[in-house]
This record gives sequence, structure tokens and C-alpha cells, in this order.
Amino acid sequence: MSGELDNNDTYEIGTYWNFKITDKFSYTFEPHYFIRVNDFNSSNGKDHHWEITNTFRYRINEHWLPYFELRWLDRNVEPYHREQNQIRIGTKYFF
Repeated sequence: MSGELDNNDTYEIGTYWNFKITDKFSYTFEPHYFIRVNDFNSSNGKDHHWEITNTFRYRINEHWLPYFELRWLDRNVEPYHREQNQIRIGTKYFF
């Protein structure tokens, strides 16, 4: 583009939708919408893109909370022009 990159080239709109399925199982839907400004494009070649995260948590007890996270990232222009997906598996421990 023009080569002029500022620190404030992106606006991000994010929401968190938390659902308690049972006392031990919960789900979070987390869509984020990014808007680029100042003649700056996202990796999909557009002035906007999405990142959507789905998180599943299972509370074992008061200390352990394992989770499984699936994230979808918008399509890239280069080099393969395909969507990206991320998987994260982890656990939280509360003292």
C-alpha cells in the first residue's frame, strides 16, 4: 500500500458469549472483527477480517480447569489463499 503504517491502524470489536451448560461444563463463543484503516489491509487482502474462537471448559474440582480451544482465522491471500485454524489444549490451576 502506501507504506505509511501508524500504531492505530486497526480497530477491534470483540464479544464474549459465555454459556454454563452444567455445573462442570461451560462453553465460550468469542467472535472478533478487525477493521483496518489508513490504507492498510489484513492478510486476507481486505480492510477487515474475522477471528472466531470456541472454548470448551470442564471443571474437575475447585483447583483444576482443563480447556479445549478451537480458533478460526480468516483466509490469507499469500502464499496459499486458505483459511487458518488453531487448536489449543491446556489447563488452569487455581490456588
